[in-house]
Amino acid sequence: MRELGFSSLIFSFLFSILSILFCIYGFYKKDERYLKAFKRSLISSIFLIIISSISLIYLLLTKDYETEYVANYVNNTLNLVYTFSSFWAGMEGSLLFWILILGIYTLFLFYKNKDEKIDHFSYFFLNFIFIFFLTLIIFFANPFKKLPFKISDGQGLNPLLQNFWMLLHPPFLYFGYIGFTIPFIYTISYLFLKENFPENIIRRWGLFSWLLLSIGILTGGRWAYVELGWGGYWVWDPVENASLLPWLTGSAFLHTSIISKRENILKRWNIFLIFLTFILTIIGTYLTRSGIISSVHAFSQSKISPPFIFFLIIIILFFLYLFIKNYKFLKGEKKIESIMSIEGNLYLLSLILFLITLIIFIGTFFPIISEALILKKISLSPSFYSNATAPFFTLILFIMAICQNLKRKEFKLKNFFKKIYFPLFLTTITSFILIFLGVKKFYPILICSISFFFLYSFLINIFKDIKIKSKILLKYSPNFIHLGIIITGIGISISNSYKIKKDLEISKNEEIKLEKFVLNYKGIDFSSNPQYDYAVAKIDVYEKNKFLGILKPEIRFYKNYEEPISEVDILPILEGDLYLILKGWDKEKGYFELHFNPLINLVWYGIIFIIFGGIILIFKK
Repeated sequence: MRELGFSSLIFSFLFSILSILFCIYGFYKKDERYLKAFKRSLISSIFLIIISSISLIYLLLTKDYETEYVANYVNNTLNLVYTFSSFWAGMEGSLLFWILILGIYTLFLFYKNKDEKIDHFSYFFLNFIFIFFLTLIIFFANPFKKLPFKISDGQGLNPLLQNFWMLLHPPFLYFGYIGFTIPFIYTISYLFLKENFPENIIRRWGLFSWLLLSIGILTGGRWAYVELGWGGYWVWDPVENASLLPWLTGSAFLHTSIISKRENILKRWNIFLIFLTFILTIIGTYLTRSGIISSVHAFSQSKISPPFIFFLIIIILFFLYLFIKNYKFLKGEKKIESIMSIEGNLYLLSLILFLITLIIFIGTFFPIISEALILKKISLSPSFYSNATAPFFTLILFIMAICQNLKRKEFKLKNFFKKIYFPLFLTTITSFILIFLGVKKFYPILICSISFFFLYSFLINIFKDIKIKSKILLKYSPNFIHLGIIITGIGISISNSYKIKKDLEISKNEEIKLEKFVLNYKGIDFSSNPQYDYAVAKIDVYEKNKFLGILKPEIRFYKNYEEPISEVDILPILEGDLYLILKGWDKEKGYFELHFNPLINLVWYGIIFIIFGGIILIFKK
């Protein structure tokens, strides 16, 4: 199977080159036979990639330790599910997974499209991306490399990756990343042909990819929260930022594409955002797998930097050439009449999202920038990102709250005040109630006030449209996404502003109070399984003599891994999460780190709302 897998990659590479030659000759001679041969060659290349992927999965599942990739990521005690997930755990496998997803998307395009001229051009450009990744895999990251010696057991999967959320996070992230390739190649084809802009294909693929990327970010944040053991879900790590950057520019594109289609404006800006989103997905893949910047998420070091950088430079130069060449052609027929119209607000929103992207990008790559300038790597702290982006994220929430009270094209102050006075009155009352209940810090109050203004405006608009019940879900699907963002914003602001962290030293059967909670330490139990030995603490949790549950944090000692791994335990309650980490123990005492994260579940519920709204929007005509 090792030979079959690698030879399939070689032949896939050859078929991709042959496909390009058929395409060029077919267009040159205007011969339909060669264009059909071009398509068949590309399909053959994709099926060979599928065969190669199946071969690697077979080698993993059968634990063929003569294959270096298998020996690095699988061992005898690793269960079936995590053995399968090892396919995308390392750089070599993840690059093959990348190109497999691209192949699946391409087959779907073949099935759905009508073989128009722009489709053929798009497949042509897509082929070059196939060739690049095939070149990477064959010459720089071969997953079928044979070990020069025999071993009886492998190293096994990194224990941090042996988590339910990590089964979901990389696939969704990659499906989101790679989906943005389709809008990009169609945009390039449009710039080449100067024919009708394929708005529907680009927007639907953009929305689909954005939705999958959202799920990828959700599952990644949840993994960090339950696995890394520091009490949070986002620390502005370089690889976290790499997933957020294309999500931000993709969000900007989805907003401005609405008015571009309606009013024939902002076409240049839309095309630039599509290009930027694609480039950021390639940079994200590179950042994760190159190890160029230290990250808790980057599990590999490699020699893929030169080809990746070369590929990025070629794409950037090629796009800029086409963009500058067609700059006058891309000029819209109309202009935005008022910044206080729906169109003006959507454009402003896209500019803010771009600015946030720029801040995060500079911060992420600052170690490389500082090393180039002063020969010293300087990493920026999480507080830099939080302080630099918080005002802009707040402004986005404000725009979302205001925008649903605006009209298209025009702005009349009298009509605007008629729409906002009642939700503004309700928001004022709600804000005073929140202050009375103890929410007195400025930023949480500001976020909550904006959020409730959005909510009241949203509910009033729905109430007015109650006569067309069947269409409410479709009409307000973008608002469901915004409602999710609002809910997430409340969760972030409250949990960050009012979180409690305390180091505990508890004797057996001793009770300790934290706010209104009482913790009773019952001791440590020891056990083992084929993969690891572990110690698990047991702590009963009470609130005013009411039993809430048992917290059971662990420390695991994996047999094929040197460092002990802490497994946190979380007790969700209505007000938030009790989050407990076992730090150590002796005969008499247990040592813990306890976090109380108020309303943190709103972060996850909000993202679920975003996903729900996105799914409705995909099926909206």
